[in-house]
Amino acid sequence: MPSIVPTPPEWHSSTVYIVFEDFGALGRVYRETDERGADLTGLVDDIIAGEYRHIVHILAFNLAAGWARDATLEVARAVAEECRRRGRDLKDGARELVEAAGIANG
Repeated sequence: MPSIVPTPPEWHSSTVYIVFEDFGALGRVYRETDERGADLTGLVDDIIAGEYRHIVHILAFNLAAGWARDATLEVARAVAEECRRRGRDLKDGARELVEAAGIANG
């Protein structure tokens, strides 16, 4: 007999990342994001691809573990490392994020 207890969605037990971005005169917002791309790997790929331009900070949270924190430095390091690994130059928002975090990309 199947259980009647609902199973939480996969993201409930994993770390989720959301970006607070500055749109200038339009203001600052936490960007809407698809749950399938809200993990660290998806976010790093999106930043490198230019999906974000003026990142103010990045919030990470894990509902199952009961915590939330600023993950800006962690993500900036991951972006710089991934660009080095791929042999790619930092562009636009990725460069701005890494420079603001004080990380050398050389």
